[in-house]
Amino acid sequence: MRPGDSYDEIVAEAVRDLIDDGDVVVVSDKAVAAASGRIVDERRVKPSSLAKFLALFWNRVIWGRFLSIFMGFQSDTIHNLRNYPPQAAAHKEVALRYAGLLHALRHTSEGGIDLCNLPGVCAAIPLKNPEKAAKRIWEKIYAKTGKRVIVMISDSDRTYSLGPLRVTPLPRAIPGIVAGLGFFAYVFGRKLGEKMRSTPVAMYGGWLGVEKALDIAELADDVRGFGAGETVYEAAARFGVRFGEVTVEMLESIDHYPVVVVKRR
Repeated sequence: MRPGDSYDEIVAEAVRDLIDDGDVVVVSDKAVAAASGRIVDERRVKPSSLAKFLALFWNRVIWGRFLSIFMGFQSDTIHNLRNYPPQAAAHKEVALRYAGLLHALRHTSEGGIDLCNLPGVCAAIPLKNPEKAAKRIWEKIYAKTGKRVIVMISDSDRTYSLGPLRVTPLPRAIPGIVAGLGFFAYVFGRKLGEKMRSTPVAMYGGWLGVEKALDIAELADDVRGFGAGETVYEAAARFGVRFGEVTVEMLESIDHYPVVVVKRR
């Protein structure tokens, strides 16, 4: 979806011949955010001193030399962190402005802000009110088909199971998941969590319960795949260009699946 697209119309058209009552229509938060114009071109962002510190010391040294080892990251991730590009300080500035310091302390996907599968150095800012978007999609689907489905907005960022707790670094999630803990939820969740799954950030049209919602969000994410790449580095390598040089035309040459229908048994 491109900025300005009617995401509710696109989703309803995509699923109209596939759905039955009770099915779950899972829609990518990033796709809806992009269509809603929640895109920031980081080339136009001037980083603050704090953003530069986070990019050039926090990410390169604290994450690249210490936390990455503690967390058991793979060697390519460690390499990327230790060579975090200076121009990415603008990304840290975007994280500070739209999510806050607690989220900007993460090494990537700060506050759910994402550069993957977007052109140049554009970042998608998560929806402020995903429940409203889910309702809008549900109403359009019902108007077109008369089917009563459950619409879920999901994010590939993880929710971690810590005993009876379900925690996510993301700023928002469905009731029953503790959200907004940013850096701390990521570090402790990834290190100590018993299970990690994609995060349902909103639902409309019914309630699945937290565990079933998490399972469905993870299933949809598995089916959806990573598009051009799981990281901006993978996407650039795939197209043989440098960081920040991926174009819209390159991305549109790859199949994307922002909408997944999970059928009721």
